Amino acid sequence: MSTRAVQDALDVNFSISITHLPSNETVSFSAYLTKFSDNYSQEWSSESVYGRMDPIYLYKNTKRKMSIAIDIPSEDTAEGELNFRKISKLIKFSYPVYQRSKFNPTTTQDVTTIIGQSTPASIITGNALLLSTPPILGVKFANLARSNNQSGKLICKMDSVSYETDTESGYFSKNGNLYSMIYKLDLNLDIMHTDALGWEKGDNDRIVPRTRNFPYGV
Repeated sequence: MSTRAVQDALDVNFSISITHLPSNETVSFSAYLTKFSDNYSQEWSSESVYGRMDPIYLYKNTKRKMSIAIDIPSEDTAEGELNFRKISKLIKFSYPVYQRSKFNPTTTQDVTTIIGQSTPASIITGNALLLSTPPILGVKFANLARSNNQSGKLICKMDSVSYETDTESGYFSKNGNLYSMIYKLDLNLDIMHTDALGWEKGDNDRIVPRTRNFPYGV
């Protein structure tokens, strides 16, 4: 079996899926995983007390950041164009949902009160676009990026997304447009916890995890 055939067989279960939750639009990539990291960092505050060698530590929270890098291959021009359209759509996921406001302010101060910033005079009258929903995403990739919620997707915000073309592999050309034979995509995600976290006392005061198979389903 060829390398591509093996990858195609794996893609059925291991493609990465990214959903823009406000619109429910989804893009999926059949790709080679080149980098994966999942970082958990604890935030504490400390207070030094007179006569005590060590400060008193107060736990605040645990934050989770995930980085995923993939190579997206294209066998022909059509696939190269399709992959480029998917990347373009993913970039659109970086932006929020807006809605038109029927509010008709009379002063710049009225607008500032609503959206929290100085506003050009050009939108003081008429319909103005106001932020409705932030760009929250749902991401799923095998057992590495998953949740126990009904959709199975990790809820997150995209800290950054970047892509580059692989100049060594070359390009396809169509109607004056270039489509890379391999796109390199890099995602950095801030995960929002939706599973029951931490530990609790169970029967016989035994301390057990609140979600046994968090975070990878195993």
